[in-house]
Amino acid sequence: MVTLNSRLGVCFVAISSFILGTALIALSMFAVHSFYRLADQTVSHTKQFALAQAEGYLARETRTWAALCSDMLRQAENNVQNTAGQAAYCLDNVDLLGKREASPGGRWERYASNGVWTNGNASLTSMVYWGTSELTPKAVRMLNALSWAQQAVAFARSSIPPAKASWLIMKSGASLYYPNIHHVERMPAADAFDFRDDICFTFAAPENNPEGRTLWTDVYQDSLGLGLMITVTAPCVSASGEFLGSAGLDIRVEDLVRDLLGVKDGEGKGFRFLIDNKGCVLAFPLELLPRFGISVKDYSSLAPGALLQYNLLDSTIPEIVQAVKRALSGPASGQARVQLEEGGVLLGYQRVASTGWLLGEVRKESDILKSVELTGKTRTEAINRFVATFFALSMACLGISVGFVSFFFSRRVLTPVQSALDAVEAISKGEAPRRLEESVNDEIGDLARGLNDMVERLEAREASLREAEARYRSMVENAMEGIFRISSDGRFLRANPAMARMMGYASVDELKSSVNDLSLLLDIDKDSRGRFFRSLMSEGAVEGMEIQGRRPDGESFWIAVSCRLVVDENDNRRSIEGFAQDISERKARQGAERELKAAEAASLSKSLFLANMSHEIRTPMNIVLGATDMLQKSALTSDQRGYVHLLRESGEALLALISDVLDLSKIEAGKIDLQEEDFDLPGLIQQLMDIFSVQAGHKGLRMHSRVSPELPAALRGDSNRLRQVLSNLLGNAVKFTSQGDIFFEASLANPTGEDGDVFEVLFMVRDTGPGVPPEKQAAIFEAFTQADGAVSSQFGGAGLGLAIAHSLVEIMGGGIWCESQAGRGSAFWVALPFKAAMEAPGGAEGAEFSPVDLPPASVLMVEDNDLNRMLFEYYLEDTGCSLVLAENGKEGVEAFRNGNFDIVFMDVSMPVMDGLAATRAIREIERERGAEPAPIVALTAHAMAGDEQRCVEAGCTRYLIKPVRRKDVLRLIAESVGTAEASPA
Repeated sequence: MVTLNSRLGVCFVAISSFILGTALIALSMFAVHSFYRLADQTVSHTKQFALAQAEGYLARETRTWAALCSDMLRQAENNVQNTAGQAAYCLDNVDLLGKREASPGGRWERYASNGVWTNGNASLTSMVYWGTSELTPKAVRMLNALSWAQQAVAFARSSIPPAKASWLIMKSGASLYYPNIHHVERMPAADAFDFRDDICFTFAAPENNPEGRTLWTDVYQDSLGLGLMITVTAPCVSASGEFLGSAGLDIRVEDLVRDLLGVKDGEGKGFRFLIDNKGCVLAFPLELLPRFGISVKDYSSLAPGALLQYNLLDSTIPEIVQAVKRALSGPASGQARVQLEEGGVLLGYQRVASTGWLLGEVRKESDILKSVELTGKTRTEAINRFVATFFALSMACLGISVGFVSFFFSRRVLTPVQSALDAVEAISKGEAPRRLEESVNDEIGDLARGLNDMVERLEAREASLREAEARYRSMVENAMEGIFRISSDGRFLRANPAMARMMGYASVDELKSSVNDLSLLLDIDKDSRGRFFRSLMSEGAVEGMEIQGRRPDGESFWIAVSCRLVVDENDNRRSIEGFAQDISERKARQGAERELKAAEAASLSKSLFLANMSHEIRTPMNIVLGATDMLQKSALTSDQRGYVHLLRESGEALLALISDVLDLSKIEAGKIDLQEEDFDLPGLIQQLMDIFSVQAGHKGLRMHSRVSPELPAALRGDSNRLRQVLSNLLGNAVKFTSQGDIFFEASLANPTGEDGDVFEVLFMVRDTGPGVPPEKQAAIFEAFTQADGAVSSQFGGAGLGLAIAHSLVEIMGGGIWCESQAGRGSAFWVALPFKAAMEAPGGAEGAEFSPVDLPPASVLMVEDNDLNRMLFEYYLEDTGCSLVLAENGKEGVEAFRNGNFDIVFMDVSMPVMDGLAATRAIREIERERGAEPAPIVALTAHAMAGDEQRCVEAGCTRYLIKPVRRKDVLRLIAESVGTAEASPA
């Protein structure tokens, strides 16, 4: 019996060993296959992810570079338009500007090598004339006038980094070219070459550009041998509409590729390019064109002015042609994958906003996937090492297992093991677990005790799971956020009550039965809905995406959704689960904040616009009014003096309108500050009567005034604002009264002094004009409003005077009203409070100084405008003053460092160094020398709140708003050298 059992044990051990070895080998092969399959899937997914990341990178890159390109191209167009306008202005004013020598310096000389006239060949800007063999006086005036545009030509090129040159080519035979890098030497002979035949000139001519637009040329060979160029050109048209010539900006293609597109020589990983809206190449690394199916010709042999004419639609690669067609006709941005002979490439494109061109970027897929391939190779080598180690360990385990089985089966284990297996099978089937006997004190007994312990832990874990499930269900049911799970076709599989309420349903069951397609709830913002599903499908999850929906009752709402896509082991989309938060209140609050910021930005933009308009209008007005001052002092005929008077009156009217608009802007922005000072009220009224009595006399009107003797001689308040209010009322009375009388009265409303040291003064202006109907009396105090359109057309005006007066009176704490009937005249009343004066007001001011009363003084004038400098010379030409002129702040600082000046007139807005920076530099020089500060008068065309304070903080002692009058200049010079007693002129 023992022998039989031994033989059976040996057979059992052999069979068990064979089965165990076979199982280990099969397990090893399955593990190896699984590892290799997992590695292949990982590499495949990583490649897809890398390509998707590269597409996003290309989208961001092309969008950024397209924005930079758009800004540069738009700036180039603006510069060329400004150059053309400057040239037209100079030629329209040739009689004024042509009298002075040309700005580049030097005299006109005949250039022997090619027979053209040139001025300043050694300077940075060259002027060339090839119109005739002789330079007539008329031609010299024309060239001198045109030379005033050289600053605009230089700025047009200097502000565009990749630009090669900027120029003006006139129909009259003159050109202005910047920079002059051997420009004249490079030109062919005058009898064999004419710039007016060049593509840059003819492209903007009326026969090719009837609409007078600013145009970009195709790529062409430069006439002066500078290589391939692309040019933006604009016509130069006189004020009468005559075509005078062309202005342009040349950009060399290789510089455009390098500087704008950032493509360096030898860069092979990727590059950017630029094509127009027809597919023509504008900027492209030409050596790379053959890779894209374009046959490259020897463009160096192109004739001057000939077009290069490469077009990607002519490519021999169909995929390139299809991608370009889609880009030209499709959306403003996108990507495409194209297969070339050397491999696949990823192509991204973005439309340039300013011109409609396409900016593209190319990346090799091999470069994108290089790191992925390297990672896959490393992973495969690691798997191979693991497989070898695994097989070695398997064989070792097999030998150990044979000995263990031989030892184990020598004992009686089959029955206890079978009992244990039965118990495990019962547990796996979900049946009530059975406990094993623990009588045997060996491994079988340990196994029984272990199984019994496992049964106890399973029972405890099942109870814990039931408790956790109850807690989870309670948490989901009572959560404030909406929790959901929906199927791939949009049906709700699970949701909590908060989700149902958020969607507008009374219960979860109603939500499940009513909604068969989630996308129907997201029907307000279709772009957000599309972005939601695209992100979910491509990324597998969505984090905090804000989506707008609509409830069944039509009410819209906003939710923030975070969810993920649940897939099975076969990568099939099964469902979507996540949570949502109602953010409707937050979106409403954000909308209100955006509207507030938009309103603040609009107010700021308006203030900036008015400040710039003040600068742009007051600068030429300074020249106009200054010139009329000088003309009035010259010998004129009676007709000429009348014309000058009309010119000055029109200039003063325009300046008053500018001041009214600025005052209205300050009032609306709450930037009006009242000044408290003692003033002579009867004297102020007498000044107004003197001014408006003359205006009334010119129209044949009678002016009457009455000032109550009870009025104090001196009051304290803002006399300038009071003068502005009364001037508006008196000016309107004179303007709108054709015949009859104008009455002005001023009286004390509280003659007994019941308010202590506060006096309420009542002013009245009455006329015999057309009157104001009762229904329109309230509207006349609104901005840009007049009582009658017919009256407006007859008398003119912007309708700002009464609005400004009304606002100023309210700010001063008073009241204004109108009493009138149509056809019977009008009476305007103003009641204003004033304090008692602290001391008697000073004497009259505003005396004009005669040039003969000025002692010799050294004056420094820093001004970038040529005509303003010329006007200043005229102001001081018959005085004993010495004048030094500087064109910008840097030159002014150097002039002050090298000289000794009694007074400095400093323009605030200048190139190179502005006036405020120059003032600070001058004050620093004075501190270094230990010298007394010289008077510095700020000259500015800005008149907004805070401008004067900025000038004072920079170190200026006085502040003058353009236009600057001659009498103000002479008075300030007199005060600076201690001649306050100078007699009036």
